[in-house]
Amino acid sequence: MECDLVSLRGTAAWLSPLAIVMTEDVRGFDPGGFIELSRRVGAELVVLPSEDVSDAALAAMVTTALDIAQRARAE
Repeated sequence: MECDLVSLRGTAAWLSPLAIVMTEDVRGFDPGGFIELSRRVGAELVVLPSEDVSDAALAAMVTTALDIAQRARAE
C-alpha cells in the first residue's frame, strides 16, 4: 500500500506491515522517527538508494525484509 508521510504513522499502525519501503531521500526527513515507527509496528525498514532500483534488486530487498520480519514476529 502506498501512502504519504502525513498518513504513514496511522497507516502503519492500522496495517501492521512486515516492511516499510522508502527511498533514502524520504528517510532523510526523520531517520530516527522511521526506525522507531518500524520497530513499533514490527516491520523491517527497507531504504532504497533511489527510485531507480531495478525490479530484481527491489524484490531481493523486500523478500529479505519480509523473511526477517516474519521470523521476528514468530519468536
